[in-house]
Amino acid sequence: MKKLGLVGRMTLMTFIFFMLFMMFAFFFEGTYFGTFYLDQRIATISRQVDEFARTYKNSNWDVQEFTDNTNLFNTMNGIELTVLDHYGNIKNDTVYEIVIESEDGAIEKLHLNHALNENSETLLALKKGDYIYAKGFHWPNSQVVFKPFVISNDNIDLLRVVEDDSELDLVEGRVIGLNLPSYSDLKSAFYKQPIREVVLDFMIINGPAYPWLAKPGVYEEVYPNTVLNRLIFYHPMGSSIDREIIFALGSQRHIIEAKSILSDYHVYILLFSFILIIFLSYFYSMTLMKPIIQINDKAQKMANLDFDEKIEINRHDELGSLSESLNTMSTNLSNSMDELQGANEQLKQEIEKERRLENLRKEFVSGVSHELKTPLGIIRGFAEGVRDDVFDDTTYYLDVIIEETEKMDALVVDMLELSKLESTNFKIEKKIFNLIKLIEFVVNKFEYSLKEKKLEVVFKRHTIRETCFADEFRIEQVLVNYLSNAIRHSKRNEKIKIDITENKKRLLVQVENVGECIPEEKIEKVWNRFYRVEASRNKSDGGTGLGLAIVRNIVELHQTDFGAENTANGVRFYFTVDMEEA
Repeated sequence: MKKLGLVGRMTLMTFIFFMLFMMFAFFFEGTYFGTFYLDQRIATISRQVDEFARTYKNSNWDVQEFTDNTNLFNTMNGIELTVLDHYGNIKNDTVYEIVIESEDGAIEKLHLNHALNENSETLLALKKGDYIYAKGFHWPNSQVVFKPFVISNDNIDLLRVVEDDSELDLVEGRVIGLNLPSYSDLKSAFYKQPIREVVLDFMIINGPAYPWLAKPGVYEEVYPNTVLNRLIFYHPMGSSIDREIIFALGSQRHIIEAKSILSDYHVYILLFSFILIIFLSYFYSMTLMKPIIQINDKAQKMANLDFDEKIEINRHDELGSLSESLNTMSTNLSNSMDELQGANEQLKQEIEKERRLENLRKEFVSGVSHELKTPLGIIRGFAEGVRDDVFDDTTYYLDVIIEETEKMDALVVDMLELSKLESTNFKIEKKIFNLIKLIEFVVNKFEYSLKEKKLEVVFKRHTIRETCFADEFRIEQVLVNYLSNAIRHSKRNEKIKIDITENKKRLLVQVENVGECIPEEKIEKVWNRFYRVEASRNKSDGGTGLGLAIVRNIVELHQTDFGAENTANGVRFYFTVDMEEA
């Protein structure tokens, strides 16, 4: 006989496993599982109830301890347990009752707890003086307690929890006392608990013999057309006079479900077996084909220029050698692509840098041309007038020429300063210095200008901190530009406010002047070079149009914050500096 190959041996082993599994499943279901599982479940719950009964009997729990221990037991064991007192009511439950007086003067107390549920709201309409009929049984060992299952009034059922009431005792009388739950209590989850239904059924069957139930027992409630069968466990305690019963409800649902599933085991076993065979065949094929699939996936990713993943094949054959070669080729291609992308990115940055510099050059030339055109025109006109002896007194015109020359000089200085700040090679020199003294020093510089416009500087400190970490010379430039700008645009006889406060790990410096506000749509443009709020770009205020652009570059080099905002009476400019070295 020809020896079976690998595929044949795998097929034979799978078939044998399939047959053994089916035989075991048939045997287990037919002879063992269902009965064993149910017996074990009953024995386990009976033991748990007995242990609780012993603990309860030997302990003197108060109401809260009883509730806590009952809840703990229910949670740990997955069953619902309670205790019935000597009147058959759930222990510690409020006793609801209707007290009636018969025609002959006999008093009956109709205990309602066993029969109340969420549909008992018709009872709430009762009032004292109503005449009612009740069917149930007199509680053993009691002259007045009556357990009703039917309560009616004028042939209208106010309560009915049984269909056949022919064998029940009848009492009747006029209501002289009521203790009923509220409507909201009846509709609460408390009256929807399954164990209350079971207690009612227990009372219907065993109520008259309640005091004489002495032995623990268990029975099963079967609900037609459902798998929600219930195992009922009861454990009597005490004498017939003070009889209490521990009552437990165990769900049999999962047992019934398991038995129902296993009753049709052959369908599911066959289905599972076929699925298992398919899976094993697939697993067998994948064991052989997995390395080739990995190599193919990697080759496709390499075709799409993805070189991140490596082929993880630890084999000492042709496939292993091929995977190592592909990994080496992938690494080399990845390195080449990275170098090419780096060079390409650097080229893009240089092109963008050149484009930006070209735009700056055009903008700079345009601004400078515009700014120099007016003063040069004035100088040329006045110089020609002096040369041709047009003016009788040339002193005024020579002063104007000198003034315009000074303005052009200031403009050139500011342009050079701005150009230096915008240079990529420029570095600021930070150090610790006294910011308060610097502010006072800058204010003193403008003493003449302040007196000329009759302005007062109000300097307010909201922090005891005096030092900061920044470039002192550049911060002085910021303060000079802010203060000169405030003086230039302040109304006469007003105040310029300088405030300094702490803002997290920085000092916030604010300079506010009283004057015209900046239109909101233009307030962000004041930091641009040669920008003036006036459309005519009038330079009569003495500014070069570069001061705030210089401020912006200085503060950006410090990597802190700056800005401008309108106030109720003017404009406030601000900037921040670090208090300490980061």
